Amino acid sequence: MGSSSKARGLPVGSILASRYQVRRELGRGGMGYVYLCRDLILDERVALKLMPRNTSDTTGSDKRRKNDDAWFFYEEARALAGLSHPTIVRARDYGVLNDGAPYLVMDVVPGRSLHEWIYRARTEGLLPWPVVWSTIDQVLGGLAHAHSRGIIHGDLKPSNVLLHRPPGDDGPRAYVLDLGLAWLTRDLVDHRLDGSREVAPTVRYGAGTPGWMAPEQIRMATPHIGPATDLYPLGCLLYTLLVGEEPFEGSNEELLEQHKNAPLPEFELSDKVPPEVEQFVRRLMAKWPWNRFLFAADARREWHKYKPSESYPSILPPPPLNTVSESSRNIVSDINTLPEGEEREIGVATPGLLGVRPSPFVARAEERKELLNAVRNVLATDPGKKDAHQLVLLTGPAGVGKSRLAEWLAQEVHEQGLMIPLRARYRKIAAPLDGVVGALVQHYRVEKCKRPTIEKVLMNLWCVEPDDDEGLTWVAGAAAWLVREGGTDSDALGPTKKRFVLDRPEL
Repeated sequence: MGSSSKARGLPVGSILASRYQVRRELGRGGMGYVYLCRDLILDERVALKLMPRNTSDTTGSDKRRKNDDAWFFYEEARALAGLSHPTIVRARDYGVLNDGAPYLVMDVVPGRSLHEWIYRARTEGLLPWPVVWSTIDQVLGGLAHAHSRGIIHGDLKPSNVLLHRPPGDDGPRAYVLDLGLAWLTRDLVDHRLDGSREVAPTVRYGAGTPGWMAPEQIRMATPHIGPATDLYPLGCLLYTLLVGEEPFEGSNEELLEQHKNAPLPEFELSDKVPPEVEQFVRRLMAKWPWNRFLFAADARREWHKYKPSESYPSILPPPPLNTVSESSRNIVSDINTLPEGEEREIGVATPGLLGVRPSPFVARAEERKELLNAVRNVLATDPGKKDAHQLVLLTGPAGVGKSRLAEWLAQEVHEQGLMIPLRARYRKIAAPLDGVVGALVQHYRVEKCKRPTIEKVLMNLWCVEPDDDEGLTWVAGAAAWLVREGGTDSDALGPTKKRFVLDRPEL
């Protein structure tokens, strides 16, 4: 019985963490191996992702890279632990073996990657329009769910989307894989429950796959990384499914430059595809994120206008129609086998997703219904009227779930694309990002940014031109307000060429 995960792959029959028996290798990559395993406790098939930790003969830099990879592994587990959606592969377990090798256990899902489907299209023809439509619809639903929980996939590409086409009349099923490069913009765990330390946002500077990265990823423009960042590669995916080839070709350097600056090539659609889909693709692939859709739910709502008449039964409910207008939202390989009858067990040191999974939300059906009714009432009211705003107070003793209920509502309105949620906290001992200003600082992703950067971010998002004096005044004033709480002041004038000095913050 061994206790090392080795670095060359595991033989069939190996048992990890006293629970997962290796059946065969499914794949391997830069961060380790993926195995098909049998869960000996539940008697179910699972996929186990393992990063070997054989570092005895590595240099110092190699060991540092291994430590970084282990951190990426943990972050992927943290991302998956907070998600529950039919399009996103479910995480079942996470742990670290005795030799320090981290592992992540997930559901096994059927299907081929879109990379394989696209390759087959060269000889067998493009996927039928109803299949393409259903695939994109499901992926948009999964992205909306992840984005509402502060998770940006960051590496959406054909090899990270599986498509299963079952025989008969059942519609295709799409699955989004691999959150190893995900941006976690918000910590989903309530650390007051266990007294643990809050986790800072996960930032992936320059991470991604050339040919499938949004321009803001290439530029490393962190404040502009958000839901629209995943919509750009989804546009690339849609383009490739409709046309049969990628939008741009070349070396990695050429691909990065083209996706950053080159206009999208002209392309023709099949006569079975609505012609309006071309503009939909172009909007998804707009170079600037503020010219794309604000939410994945917005894109999905638009996508439903092009639903084919002969479409399959939908896996997901349709997007809600009552929403705020966008203009009003200013806010495999060779397998080693063991001798028959012999099993090698690899021990475990720290198992479980409990430490990274948000607390479950149960019951509260009446309260949730009442909160959603308040949202619908606001959406149905003319913004110019006095009763266009509502204040709802959640009261009760400490620990009954008020914060969890408020977080549920914030996630729900984001996932459905109904409102922009802001999260303001007020603690007994004030923290730098408490209050309304702190909520805005975090919403605009300008924590620790200098005043000129904040001004530039606001000018971009508010579409303020350099000759718009009134707009520049608003930007300069807002930047002075935000930098007081969450940014870093700077003596240099920013792009507005204006300077406001606030004696005290108003909120």
